[in-house]
Amino acid sequence: MQLSAEIGAVEKWFREIEAPDRRRPITVSQHPGGSRWSATDHLAHLVQSEWGFLGIGQRLLAGDSDPVGLSRRGNTPEERTAFVDRENQAQVQSRRDQSFDELLDELRRVSEQRIQLLHGLRDDQLSRPVPGSQRDDLMWASLLGSTRHAEAHLAIVQSALAETRE
Repeated sequence: MQLSAEIGAVEKWFREIEAPDRRRPITVSQHPGGSRWSATDHLAHLVQSEWGFLGIGQRLLAGDSDPVGLSRRGNTPEERTAFVDRENQAQVQSRRDQSFDELLDELRRVSEQRIQLLHGLRDDQLSRPVPGSQRDDLMWASLLGSTRHAEAHLAIVQSALAETRE
């Protein structure tokens, strides 16, 4: 499956980051007052996000009317962004004791669970819109079968590492 290959490529790229570059702070947190993020922090964020995507998929299957959880994240786009930024910073900080390899192994495990969930879905389910989404055109397949979020963080980390080496 394409998703498995894409996740494998993300994992491979992270594994290629040299040890001294893994824990070095390289990007500013989106949460005001939050600590700077390292490549390991971005990886921890991706692991936590994978758990989130898996949970969304499970809630979709259960018929949850708000599987993404927007209703608990605020009433305006600004409130939702602040909620997510705060949540992301807290999640990253809670994982700072995990090693890079532990995070990569967990990424693989949770990604495999998401892939298994996708394999169990019918075409008609994959083409359904995601209820409660901010986007009317967001379908189950594009939410659950994508690595766009991971690829965006990969680009951020690559750029930040390149800038700090110059």
